[in-house]
Amino acid sequence: MKVELIKNNGTVTLIPREDITAANVNDFAGRIDSLIGNDKYNIAIDFENKIDVHCAQAIGLFLSVEKMTKEKGGGLFLVNISRRLLSLLQFSNIRDKLSIFDSKDDLDRWITNRGGVVEGVGSAGSRGNILIVDDEKEQLESLRFLIEGEGYRTFLASNGLEAKVQINRFPIDLILLDMKMPGMDGVEFMKFAKKEKKDMKIIIVTGYPSFEYAVEALRQKVNDFVTKPYNPDDLKAKIRECLENNSRQ
Repeated sequence: MKVELIKNNGTVTLIPREDITAANVNDFAGRIDSLIGNDKYNIAIDFENKIDVHCAQAIGLFLSVEKMTKEKGGGLFLVNISRRLLSLLQFSNIRDKLSIFDSKDDLDRWITNRGGVVEGVGSAGSRGNILIVDDEKEQLESLRFLIEGEGYRTFLASNGLEAKVQINRFPIDLILLDMKMPGMDGVEFMKFAKKEKKDMKIIIVTGYPSFEYAVEALRQKVNDFVTKPYNPDDLKAKIRECLENNSRQ
């Protein structure tokens, strides 16, 4: 199995030079282990869409490599995987343990901004668990990219109903919540979240800063209210402040 290896500031990017199928997926996993050795690295796999979406062992491969990276103290990143495989990952127990980038350029920017090995990105060792709730895919990915760059573990939901599942399944420390969404909107979900977990930290991030939303946010005692377009540095500061206050309580 031919695999190209590129090292960049604490991250090793592996690029398979042939299609990954059921016949060679185990060989590929073995090649990763032998190439990395015992050094402490983040591991990024740039599939260049070379992994067969019908490969039954695909999820097993990701679980195996995620365990390997966790043991070495780094994080696992996947680059250039197909939308169909991404959909499969969303419904597996591996999705919350890894970070996914659409291109190697996105990964390189993330590495440059973060700098070095990231302790437990996408794993239980991260700085905190943040649930992002927004019905716009671009906003979800933009916020995920921003937040994971700070070392937090992210969970995604496109509406309040999906978010309900997430807060019941995972120990969420903070919710970044859009307001105008189909199904269960931000107001309904905010009421549910506060009823279920009255100390839940919530920052509203919305492009519809109406008076009614602001009043409801005050009534539910949310931690902050941010309007789109937001300043990334300001939002990161609000997140840090919110979680630091939480850790001191």
